[in-house]
Amino acid sequence: MTAVLLCGEGPHDIGNKDWDKKTGEHTYVEGWMQPLVRKISGPNITFKTKQLRELFLTRRPAALKPIPHGHSDKAAIARLIASTEGCDVVIFMTDADSNDDKERKKKVKEIADGFGLIVNEVEGVPCVPRSASESWLLSDGDAWAQLGLKDKTILPTQSPEELWGNRDDPKGNHPKHAFSRVALSADAEDGRETRMRVCELSSLDKMRKRCPVSLADFADELENCLGIKP
Repeated sequence: MTAVLLCGEGPHDIGNKDWDKKTGEHTYVEGWMQPLVRKISGPNITFKTKQLRELFLTRRPAALKPIPHGHSDKAAIARLIASTEGCDVVIFMTDADSNDDKERKKKVKEIADGFGLIVNEVEGVPCVPRSASESWLLSDGDAWAQLGLKDKTILPTQSPEELWGNRDDPKGNHPKHAFSRVALSADAEDGRETRMRVCELSSLDKMRKRCPVSLADFADELENCLGIKP
């Protein structure tokens, strides 16, 4: 069993504790990252999670002085925390926030550089969706049809990871707004559960083909890390 620390921007990505009315207790509900990682790795995997804002240290080791640039700092901290929590792999996810692949590669390098500042046995895998994570979740029309979408023509015809637009324009082509419109058409909530369900239902092959740059890169890197042969 492989233990993975998932680090993501928020509950949509990695899930959170939710109140279960049936049991009267808080239970952990997953984000979209868990089902995606299982599609790549297989079922023999366990997860721990941290939001990026939770990645901080009260005392910094010498390797993190001065504070590393950009995402390097939190990536290094994530690898440290993964080791202390007994994890074999840490996956650090953040959106590229651009459909320019140079920007995505810049963030991937920052994360990889941060991992490289820490010497331990934990394997580090950057996860940087080009544009935004919603791009990956718009890859499989059949998955959306299972969620209730009747008109698949509302889905992007181009590669979803090429979508871009003003984040402040709900009618624009920013992936978050495109996702919201598709969810509305499927009579589904624009929230964590819909993201998790559409990822569960999506075909990994279709996701790779529709997002051949960033999703394929992440899947290949994780397979390589886990020793999975294509």
